[in-house]
Amino acid sequence: MFSIKAYRIETARLVIRPYCSADTAIVDAAISASLPELQQWLPWSLKEPISLQEREALLKKFQLDFEEGKDFVFGIFDKDEKTLIGSTGLHTRLDAHSREIGYWINSLHHGKGYATEAVMALVKLGFVVEDLSRIVIKCADTNLASAAIPQKLGFKMIERTTGGASGTSGHPLLIWEMQRDDFNSSSFADMEILAFNRKGINLFLHP
Repeated sequence: MFSIKAYRIETARLVIRPYCSADTAIVDAAISASLPELQQWLPWSLKEPISLQEREALLKKFQLDFEEGKDFVFGIFDKDEKTLIGSTGLHTRLDAHSREIGYWINSLHHGKGYATEAVMALVKLGFVVEDLSRIVIKCADTNLASAAIPQKLGFKMIERTTGGASGTSGHPLLIWEMQRDDFNSSSFADMEILAFNRKGINLFLHP
C-alpha cells in the first residue's frame, strides 16, 4: 500500500480532490461531452457510455482505493465544485518514491490551461508535501496537446516506445520524467497552491 498526506488541493482556479458519490452526475456529463476525444486516446472510454449506477460504483471504487492507499485519483473541479473540469491522479504504478500523473480535460473546457495548472499543482504537491523523488507522465505520441504539458514544464522525455501501448489505445508512448532537483529549478516551483489533509490542516504550513 501507498500513503498520501493531501486530500484537497486548491489553485487559483481549481479544486482538486478525491471523487465521491455526489459527483456522479457531473462526472457523467463531462465524460459524455468529451467522449469522441477520449476514445481516441484512453481505452477505458471505449466501454462508455455506462449507466449512472455503474458510474457511481466506479467513483466509490476510486474513493475506496484512495482511502486504502491503492491509488490516488482526483477530480479537477471549478471553484464552486459544480462542474467537472477534468480528472487526474498521482498513480501508484511505479515504486514507493515515484508517482505517475495522468490527466484528461472536459472537452467543453479545452484551451484554458486547466490541465497545465492541475499538473503543476500535483507536481509541486508530490515533491514538496509527499516527498517524492520522481514523477512520470506518459501519453500517446500523437496526442500533441497532452505531450505539450510535460515538455512545457521541463520534464525530460526518457523513452519513446516503438510499438503500440495498451494504455493509449494502441498508439506508441512518450514517457516523460521529472526529478526533485529539476522541480526545484523549474519555472513553477514558486506556484501558490493550498493543500489540506483530511482534517483540513494546510500542509504547506504544517507539513
